[in-house]
Amino acid sequence: MNVQRFLVLFIILIGQCTQAQLLLNKDSIITSIEERIKLPIIPDYVVNVSQFGAKGNGIKNCKPAFDRAMKACEKVNGGTIIVPKGVYRLEGPIHFVSNTRLHIQAGAKLVFGSNPKDYPLVLTSWEGTNLYNYSPMIYGVNVSDVAITGEGIIDGEGNGLWYLETYSK
Repeated sequence: MNVQRFLVLFIILIGQCTQAQLLLNKDSIITSIEERIKLPIIPDYVVNVSQFGAKGNGIKNCKPAFDRAMKACEKVNGGTIIVPKGVYRLEGPIHFVSNTRLHIQAGAKLVFGSNPKDYPLVLTSWEGTNLYNYSPMIYGVNVSDVAITGEGIIDGEGNGLWYLETYSK
C-alpha cells in the first residue's frame, strides 16, 4: 500500500515538474522573440500630407496625395508623413516605402474606399498561404523600418460589400 502511494505521488510530482518545464520554455520563447524586436529607424525628414494636396474634408480622394508623400519620403530615404486632424478618404491602398512612419494625429481619420477595383492584385498571404489577392489597405513588400503611430483612426469600412460582390455571382 505504501509503495502504491509512493508511486502515485512520484507520478504526480513528475507531471508537475514537466508542466513547470513547459511553462518555462514558453516564457523563454516569448522573451527570445521580444528581444529580437527592434524599433524602426526613421530619418528626421517630415512632411504633412496636406502639402501634397490632401484635404481632410471626407469628400476628396486623398490617395494621390498619400502616394506623392510616400514618393517624397522615398527620394530622401524615408521620413515621417503627418496626417493632421480631418477625415481623409482614400480610394485605394497606401503602399509603404522603407524607413517611413505614417503618423496619424488625434482627430485624424483615414477612411478607405470599398471598391475592389481600387485595390490592385499584390502578393500577400491568407491564413499562411502566399497568393495574389487584392492589396491590403496598408501594404508594404520588401520594406524595412516602417511604423504607423498616433492617436488617429484607420477605418477600413468593413461593411461586407467585397464579400457580397465577390461571392454573389
